[in-house]
Amino acid sequence: AEKVKEKCPETAEASAPVPLGFTFSFPVQQPSIDVGKLVQWTKGFTCPGVEGEDVCALLHKSFEKLGLNIKIVALVNDTPGTMFAGAYKDPNVAAGLILGTGTN
Repeated sequence: AEKVKEKCPETAEASAPVPLGFTFSFPVQQPSIDVGKLVQWTKGFTCPGVEGEDVCALLHKSFEKLGLNIKIVALVNDTPGTMFAGAYKDPNVAAGLILGTGTN
């Protein structure tokens, strides 16, 4: 959240919530597009108190503490997130590829 504030300070003054797509590269149970409960940390990462929690809600809390007017509208895994970002710039993009963080 601090990095978002640093790179996008205008979100603190936004009159309407700024929509955010959140790419998260860990296994989640996702009952809806903007909710994801972390199943377990993988890839050697760990952070106490996060497993079993909604990572979108946790990030939103951090945004609120920093006074950022941001709404998480979608949670996606890194591979489709990469594809979506590419397709935003070029509608001919047909695949996303992540190297080095694991295999989907």
